[in-house]
Amino acid sequence: MAARFRHYENRDGQPLLHDHVVLSGKVRRLDDACPWTAKLVDDDALNCDD
Repeated sequence: MAARFRHYENRDGQPLLHDHVVLSGKVRRLDDACPWTAKLVDDDALNCDD
C-alpha cells in the first residue's frame, strides 16, 4: 500500500513539480504466530534521482 503526495513548489516557493510516496512496511506472514510483521525498506533503493 502506498500514498502519493504531489507538490508544485519547493520549500522556497519556487515552481517545482515533484511527488512524495509513503510506503507501508507491513507484510502478511504465512504462519499464525505473528500474521503481520514490518519489512524494512532501504530508502536509497527507492531514490529516483540520477
